[in-house]
Amino acid sequence: MTAATEKDLKRLEDLIIGIANGQKAIENRLTTMENRLTTIENGQKNLGSSVCLMQWTGL
Repeated sequence: MTAATEKDLKRLEDLIIGIANGQKAIENRLTTMENRLTTIENGQKNLGSSVCLMQWTGL
């Protein structure tokens, strides 16, 4: 069996760090999408409330 060299260990470390950074980027994008979806849902609720108020007041 061949012993791992410092270069091999450094490459492995860089690969692990790259994967972790990629995962963090995906998590950030998902969080952004969730926040935007919440904003859209809140906007729909506000719009629905406005329509109900307009109907109730006869506008």
